[in-house]
Amino acid sequence: MVVWSNLPVLLAILVPALLFSFAWLEFMSLQTAYIASIGFSLLALFGLGVYVGRIASMNWSLSLLAGATSGAIGVAVVLVEVLFD
Repeated sequence: MVVWSNLPVLLAILVPALLFSFAWLEFMSLQTAYIASIGFSLLALFGLGVYVGRIASMNWSLSLLAGATSGAIGVAVVLVEVLFD
């Protein structure tokens, strides 16, 4: 049974927003909030890939491969941003 939810989208928006609000309130540096947000976003991409793989009725190994693929694409985007900044 698949339960459709907006929780992944909500988490993808709220966690980085919460981290940057902590930086705005000077509980952490902006650089720390930026790195933590990128790390969470990559983790969310991996989880979304695994979730989509399970929805597509893949076995666990293929679902983890789908998650790793989406995470690798996210890492590639971050690398392009860092290298060409």
